[in-house]
Amino acid sequence: MPSSTATSTIIDLDSIPGQIGHAILHASDGTILRPPTGSLTEQDLMIVYRMMLEIGTVLEGGTGGKDDDNNTYSDEVEGFQRVTVGFKEVSYAVTLGGSCLYIVKKKSSL
Repeated sequence: MPSSTATSTIIDLDSIPGQIGHAILHASDGTILRPPTGSLTEQDLMIVYRMMLEIGTVLEGGTGGKDDDNNTYSDEVEGFQRVTVGFKEVSYAVTLGGSCLYIVKKKSSL
């Protein structure tokens, strides 16, 4: 039985259509919670995780208090729902849910 709520509410990614691999990471440190499947590799995971860290406030779950569309300053925290990183052959969809990063690899539809 899992000891934390983060691991007990992990989403099943097997049912996602068109995926050629998936994995789940702990958002705060990149620890692998579910190992990569299919053609998704640990190297892919670490590259995608580093990209998310480069984005900055994505993993912190907020806008960093930046101005909104109405030119007003907001301290409200607004996290991302999904980011897709696309390449010629494949794309990676990354979703933050709770304390987990869900990463799904798909063939690009070109």
